Amino acid sequence: MEKGLTGTMEHQQAIDSGFENKVVAVCSATGGMGRTTIAVNLAALAAKNKKKVTILDGDLQFGDAAMALDLKGENTIQHIVERNDFANSQDYCLKHESGVQLLAAPTRPEYADLITPASLVRVLEATALHAQLLLVDVQAGLTEHNIQLLEQVDRILVVTTPGMAALKNTKLMIETLDALGWKDKASVIVNKSTGMTLMDVHDITELLQVEEAFYLPDEDKHVPLAMERGIPVVISHPKLPFSKELAKINGHLFPPALSDTPGHKTLARRLTKKLRFEGER
Repeated sequence: MEKGLTGTMEHQQAIDSGFENKVVAVCSATGGMGRTTIAVNLAALAAKNKKKVTILDGDLQFGDAAMALDLKGENTIQHIVERNDFANSQDYCLKHESGVQLLAAPTRPEYADLITPASLVRVLEATALHAQLLLVDVQAGLTEHNIQLLEQVDRILVVTTPGMAALKNTKLMIETLDALGWKDKASVIVNKSTGMTLMDVHDITELLQVEEAFYLPDEDKHVPLAMERGIPVVISHPKLPFSKELAKINGHLFPPALSDTPGHKTLARRLTKKLRFEGER
């Protein structure tokens, strides 16, 4: 198996469509960091920008992405593996009205045992073929399944909060990623960065020894309600500081394709006309 999707035909398709980060893992050292909220809302923002985006819920025991999007259906990752139907993984996705597609986690924790790390990677690879952007909501921690997933992705977003315990565990996770040779594709998202903490958020990058970190403000009302209602907060409350900051992160991570910009379209038209004219001579 090739190490990661970088350099493969799938990754080249991502670059052609304007994304250098085609497959992006959203992970955290421990639970409760807001990993699923961030994955779902990043997906909603990408879909709003007319990108074909899919979420793969890799939290096989207790995945909440379906609840976060108020989606219900019989098909999950489990059914792809049981039927050995990896080539048709896209047919098992649930469709959200925003345009986001979701490949849901199994409906019960015990079903997670039916999915091996290798089969989960096969699901990821097959699903990536049909999406411009694949966001993988990775189970908290560094399990064998997670290690296999993180090896394959193009970008790793490590979600934390500014609390001392969360930062301690996040630092250990970053150090592990570094030992595995993946630190260069990792960025940190500090959720609830305006909340009460003894830590100066400006010192977090130095503490974690990372070059890039993004900060999301604390939003203890609308974000939890949006999760319970199954409506991404960037859709229900796009003017919230949380939504605006996440939109900035989305723009940084997934800039518009060059072909989507007006100047490029004009240039493309000129080149097309010139080639057509020369062909007729």
